[in-house]
Amino acid sequence: MKKNKKVVKDFTLSDLPSNRKELYFDILKNQWRSLIILAFIILVIFVPFIIFRYYNLLSLNNILKENSETMFHQIKIASLTSNAINILLIMFVGIFFSGIARIYKKLAYNDGFFLGADFLKGIKENIKDFIVLFMLYGIVNFMLESLATNYLVDNSFLYYVFKILNYAMFVPVLVISVCISSIYNDPVLKKIILSFIIYFKYLPKILLTTIVALFPLLLLLIPSTTIQLFFPMGYCLIYLPLAYLLFVIVMNSIFDKEINNKKFPHLVNKGMYKKQN
Repeated sequence: MKKNKKVVKDFTLSDLPSNRKELYFDILKNQWRSLIILAFIILVIFVPFIIFRYYNLLSLNNILKENSETMFHQIKIASLTSNAINILLIMFVGIFFSGIARIYKKLAYNDGFFLGADFLKGIKENIKDFIVLFMLYGIVNFMLESLATNYLVDNSFLYYVFKILNYAMFVPVLVISVCISSIYNDPVLKKIILSFIIYFKYLPKILLTTIVALFPLLLLLIPSTTIQLFFPMGYCLIYLPLAYLLFVIVMNSIFDKEINNKKFPHLVNKGMYKKQN
């Protein structure tokens, strides 16, 4: 009986994805093992932040239950304290995200990588810039969250204004800065300025991507202690790794137009194959 021999097709450039959508799903298909490992790393990075946030929510809940005359003052003090500590926790995230960002850059460019070695190399190369970027965002977060707390009790419209300003503007600007820092070797200030320019120039695309990335967090509006503790962990483990990959790919398409076409043509459409007409 004659056995059929399996023919293995050699990989060619034409096998590369031809657009960003194909690139995204190609990464999910071929790099799912790496994405699972990255997901657990991301979860570990965010666990201190999640646990502290949960502890702070329990403290605020106890203050509300007491309903004392000094309740609002206690809420303000607790909020200021937690937001100040959050600056350090956000910087902690930034330290390790400098390694994560390098891996995601490699994924989006279809470059080969050694996960452990490239993770450590990313930290070594980017840690200074990332500490500065995440510290600055931590300070902005401190200011906006503290201002929002001032209007929490009265349920003022300004409470929502400060919240939206934080998550719809400064969070995406931080992520843009992270993407820029993982690719280009410019001074931090230049990266921040460029991030704001890109944010406002491509506002609809960036807001849409941000909404896709953050939309599940609306579940945190449900006043359940179980959800407040375990849902952020599930978000970091399952959704955030995929949402960040989407953000990186979207940003690379913008960088091609804004930066790479003129300065780094070898990076244009890197990781994809454009068929010739």
